[in-house]
Amino acid sequence: QLDAAAVFALPTHALSADLNLHSPFEDQRPRSVRLRPGSEVQLHVPPFAVLVFDSAAPAPSPWAAYLDSILDNKALVFWTLVALLAVGAWRRSSNQGPPVPPVPVEELRRRRLDALERRCTNAVPVRGVEATNGAT
Repeated sequence: QLDAAAVFALPTHALSADLNLHSPFEDQRPRSVRLRPGSEVQLHVPPFAVLVFDSAAPAPSPWAAYLDSILDNKALVFWTLVALLAVGAWRRSSNQGPPVPPVPVEELRRRRLDALERRCTNAVPVRGVEATNGAT
């Protein structure tokens, strides 16, 4: 338990302001600590661990806490994303509905001939070229 007034022996004029300490190292957790003089803050430190804080170090970005949680749990985040993508692909492949019945060959031939006839009847004569009707 840390009390800023007791740890740093703050003078009386400094007892009214919070003491914001930030880590100069990006891989240290926690990155920042706010100490209020007169109130105790619990800081859990494993045996033989060293935490470095500086009052002049720049504060971490607002996104640092979110990015730290992702980077600290990157294996869990990776496998969760893989599982979600696999479930999405499986659902997408199973929701394609019944297969469309194939169109018979005779129907395709009939459609093609109809299209050719429509194209021939709607043809615009080209200048300088005589239109032939298939007669010789």
